[in-house]
Amino acid sequence: MPEQTSTRLAVCIPTYRRTLLLCRLLKDVAGQSVQPHAVIVVDGEPQSGEVLRALGQAGLPASWRIVYVPS
Repeated sequence: MPEQTSTRLAVCIPTYRRTLLLCRLLKDVAGQSVQPHAVIVVDGEPQSGEVLRALGQAGLPASWRIVYVPS
């Protein structure tokens, strides 16, 4: 009998001044049949704070590990 393996998926999203598109993308990822265990968001303009606010208000699945990376 073949051994079952667990697939762990991470999604990395680079963004720069595209908060609305980021929110739409996160919603689309949440609708996929295979869910990521981690979502890494690389913010190209961390000074504005927009991406952090969007992540806080997005209502993301609790099972996701969110990693915010300012660049």
